[in-house]
Amino acid sequence: MKTKISGKQTYNFTEVKEFEVVDTDGHSMSLRKAEGVNNSSGQSAFMNEAKMINISFDDLVMGNGPHEGYNTMEKNGDTGVSKWSGKIKTVMQDDSPVTTFEGTFKFVYGTGAFKNLTGGGGTYTGHFTSETSYEVDWEGEY
Repeated sequence: MKTKISGKQTYNFTEVKEFEVVDTDGHSMSLRKAEGVNNSSGQSAFMNEAKMINISFDDLVMGNGPHEGYNTMEKNGDTGVSKWSGKIKTVMQDDSPVTTFEGTFKFVYGTGAFKNLTGGGGTYTGHFTSETSYEVDWEGEY
């Protein structure tokens, strides 16, 4: 029987490497590491207050395009890893960029209480709260 899970994750970038691609205006690629915390919002307390590490790669033109990566959550020595992919969208609002993103994830690894985590997954949506931080709302099952 699958367990429904959901939450909100908050992150701050700890490492960023960006590269300009000169084939078209505004084309860039980046590799980023962010650290944060998960707060469960559903009936299950799945990884509530877990430490989060998110490694992401994006290929953007004018702030729009695909992104993907791996998310590791750890609490009390138990670990879960998901692989995720989606799209980033940036629009101008009051002369400032507003960046949002969405996609899907699938659990690919677990240890301890989550050693059988693989096979589940779900969806996520999020937005940047500053140039160096972002929030992710997610829901799924395992």
